[in-house]
Amino acid sequence: ATFLIFFGIGGLFAIKKDLILPVVSKYYLYFLSIFLFVLYETYDSQYALLLCGASSICALHGLFLQNFWNNDRLFLGIGRNSMAIYLLNTIFIGMAKLFIGHFSSHNLALFLAMVALLNAVGIFGPIAVRLIMNGIPATRPIARYFD
Repeated sequence: ATFLIFFGIGGLFAIKKDLILPVVSKYYLYFLSIFLFVLYETYDSQYALLLCGASSICALHGLFLQNFWNNDRLFLGIGRNSMAIYLLNTIFIGMAKLFIGHFSSHNLALFLAMVALLNAVGIFGPIAVRLIMNGIPATRPIARYFD
């Protein structure tokens, strides 16, 4: 129920995309400015999730509709693999934390490196599983759930 409002806004965007997307694309810098302002002003507010989440929708849609992303492969690849990432990232991050925990101590410098490593493992591990499963004919019926 916490995220129902965002689901509703997403549905509105899907239904009225021909009307909404050109506006957020044209005025994306304004929407981005509003989002950053709301993010700063509501940092410790109980309404931060609602206000930041709602203001980020137009900002991020508008930002990613810009022409300078046309040749970008990183975000397009992540987008194409988002279901696999969604389904498997927790498993990969958990396994990596178990492995890393045996070889590291707890300090700030290692923590920052660990965060970067866990993010990479959580994104690229599921992508690798999806690609491998799509390449093996016997696993394709299961792999379709990652598409």
